Amino acid sequence: MRSFIILISILIAAPAQAYRLGDGWNWKNSVAESVFAMEVGIDMGQTIYISDHPEYREINPLLHKHPSHAEAISACIIGAGVHALVSAALPTKYRAWWQGTTIIIEGANITRNKAIGIGLNF
Repeated sequence: MRSFIILISILIAAPAQAYRLGDGWNWKNSVAESVFAMEVGIDMGQTIYISDHPEYREINPLLHKHPSHAEAISACIIGAGVHALVSAALPTKYRAWWQGTTIIIEGANITRNKAIGIGLNF
C-alpha cells in the first residue's frame, strides 16, 4: 500500500510541473493531467484485480486478458507518462480536447469495470 501511495503522489506531482514543458501550459492543464493520472491509478488497481480473478478479463488491447501485476503497473505508469508528454507537446488549442477526451474515456472505463463487479487491488 505504501508503494501505491508513493506512485500516486508521483503521478499527481509530475504533471503539475509540466507547465515548464508545454507551450501555453496553465494550471487548468495541470489539473486535467492530475485527474487523468488519478484515473490511471484507479484503472491500475482494477487491472491488478482482474489479474487475480480469472472470471474477468482485461479489454485493453495492449495487455493480455489476464496481465500480471508487473505488466499492469508498467502499462499504467508508461501510459500516464506518455499521456503527459503528449499533452505537453500538443499546441494549446488541441490540448484541452485531448485531455478532456481521454479523461472521459478513462472515466467511462473505470465506471464500466465497477458496474460489472471489478474491484480494486493494490
